[in-house]
Amino acid sequence: METKSVRDLMVPISTTSTVTRDTTLFEAVHAFDRAGQAGSERGHAPRNVLVVDDRGRPLGKLSDLDVMRSLEPAYQHVGDLRTTNLSGMSSGFLRSMLQGFHLWQDPLGALCEKAAGIRVADIDYMPISDPVLHEDDPLSMAIHLMVTGRHSSLLVMNKEGGKAVGVLHRSDVFMEVRNRILACERPA
Repeated sequence: METKSVRDLMVPISTTSTVTRDTTLFEAVHAFDRAGQAGSERGHAPRNVLVVDDRGRPLGKLSDLDVMRSLEPAYQHVGDLRTTNLSGMSSGFLRSMLQGFHLWQDPLGALCEKAAGIRVADIDYMPISDPVLHEDDPLSMAIHLMVTGRHSSLLVMNKEGGKAVGVLHRSDVFMEVRNRILACERPA
């Protein structure tokens, strides 16, 4: 893996779909669509877009889960689902949460109106913080950070660390790992 660097697989910042804090959720979903069209050339669609300030500097990542969570305001009463591990919870318990917190009571047909009235600034998206990658980091560093932090993408900075130059998507890293495994001879 050491023969490739983060630079080899990152999506340049100039071609990354971005939104600002003033963007409506409706417009942000269109940015996801643009990212998906670009991602289909690589065989997948990214699960987030970059939130930037008015000068284009990265502030955070808006994920597909952030979009869905923002459409149901009652999730604010459930707690911080990012830090809660629900994997051991029974299906019955998760169903009781849906009813107990009155989640998703509005019909899905109202999504257009909801999406037009929500701004990215109102959404609890993931701020850009550590970890970030540098363009010359080996892919092994990216894999380590993605596995331990469960990141779907990581911001890539230039060598000096002062300027964002790209985004590395977990799906691109996985495709590299997948392709290398598929190229192997079957072990005996």
